[in-house]
Amino acid sequence: EIVDDTIVFADGHRCAVLECSGANSGTMDSEQKRGLHAAYHAVLLGLAFPVQILVCADPVTLGPYAARRTARLAGRPLAVRRLGSADTAYMRRAVARLGGLDQHVYVVISAAAVPTVPVPGRRGLLALLRHQRRLAATRWALSATDAHTGIALEHLLAERCETVREGLARAGVHAWRLRTPCLLYTSD
Repeated sequence: EIVDDTIVFADGHRCAVLECSGANSGTMDSEQKRGLHAAYHAVLLGLAFPVQILVCADPVTLGPYAARRTARLAGRPLAVRRLGSADTAYMRRAVARLGGLDQHVYVVISAAAVPTVPVPGRRGLLALLRHQRRLAATRWALSATDAHTGIALEHLLAERCETVREGLARAGVHAWRLRTPCLLYTSD
């Protein structure tokens, strides 16, 4: 079920979801793409907890847009309505020909315990110390006396969401946590 902006499973496991939007990599040259890839890589390797990345791609539908447009043009002269209708028909043909996709990228963040696998080598001493500090802080949060209560897990999820959001922002990606209405809509 979805409770207070969090997905709660039958076993008590909790997840939060961030939706992301970033730069159009189709307009970037190879050097810019390498820089973007390195920034994403740094963000993901810098996390002390696992995340899941989910990409949803659905065909673009112009139905709701066309209906709103038709309603806006209803009081206009016949020539303007015909022009609007022809324009909408052109957009529908273009979308069908190009195979337009409506893409959404989500990062699913779990409140599950952090694995105790050590960080791979050759990342530098400073990176290793940062990782150890994050790991220790997360372990402390999970071992606190109220670690199994919903409040502690919500706090942990909020911290993890903020960590991921800040890291993605440094990589040029805007991310926001999905709230209950959006989670309900997305799950349909």
